[in-house]
Amino acid sequence: MNQVRTNPYITRQYFGFALDPIHVGTGSYRLAGVDNSIMRDPATNLPKIPGSSLSGVTRSNASLRYQATAFKCAGKGGEGGKQHCGEASCPICVSFGFPRGDEQSLSGMAQFFDARIILFPVYTMYGTVWMTSKRILEEKGMTDLPADQKLEQVVLVQNFMNRPQPPEKLNISWLFLDVHPTKLDGQLAKSALFGRSADSTGINNRMNPILNRLVVVHDNLFSRLVNDNLEVRTSVSIDPSTGAADEGALFNYEAIPRTTFFEYEVVYNDPQHFKVGEATPSLSREDVMQTVEGGMSDFALTGVGGMNTRGMGRLELLNI
Repeated sequence: MNQVRTNPYITRQYFGFALDPIHVGTGSYRLAGVDNSIMRDPATNLPKIPGSSLSGVTRSNASLRYQATAFKCAGKGGEGGKQHCGEASCPICVSFGFPRGDEQSLSGMAQFFDARIILFPVYTMYGTVWMTSKRILEEKGMTDLPADQKLEQVVLVQNFMNRPQPPEKLNISWLFLDVHPTKLDGQLAKSALFGRSADSTGINNRMNPILNRLVVVHDNLFSRLVNDNLEVRTSVSIDPSTGAADEGALFNYEAIPRTTFFEYEVVYNDPQHFKVGEATPSLSREDVMQTVEGGMSDFALTGVGGMNTRGMGRLELLNI
């Protein structure tokens, strides 16, 4: 009978908090929209941070942290990946993989998945609230949500903004919605959204001050409200000879606003199940996790996505 390998991989869930607006561009234009649009999930039309963006920045950061020769194994490694060392003991090559053309290649031991929005800030007549949807909470295992929530209704958290009486209506952006009589338990929502990480210091620091500002909108409205409340900035190139705006160089671009909460997963494989040439990698799965999490912890400094020199991109990881 074949021997079964136990735990060939493990999954870790990570939660991020946008310190700045985040722009991950598509490199294309949208008709009747902005010049530079951001990545969206084609199924939900919700903005996202692609796993490739997270992986690329993590690799670059980790290369500076853990590699003796800075940046040697960062990036794509030149033509055909020839500049990657490709050694079985390299924390960067083993953790993130390397292509070597016709020679030995290795798939990365860390597989990054897209980061999706779980809480989104919007402004109301009572100040900023953080919006989620029933579908997101139910996917997280929260069951005590009203089954009869209508499209034009919003569910408020208990003790909403410490008001003696909850409002009967609430504007979410351009919509004026009725308030559903059922109230959301903020602690339960927090536990559902963040799972076993709900009591971590980083999540408590960001969530506890806003627990009384949570709202749940109808699933059919969530995507529309998120897209209608993205940040849109306008920039222009400066003509160095005049110091004034360069004619015809005006453009605008979208960004996910600061204070948005994200979640994403990373699957870690065990390097001992793979080969680099004839050698087994000398790194353990714990070494890979340490390398990856070290790189991700620098998101709050180096940023994710584009426009990093224009005040965008910083993402704080809350449960590392």
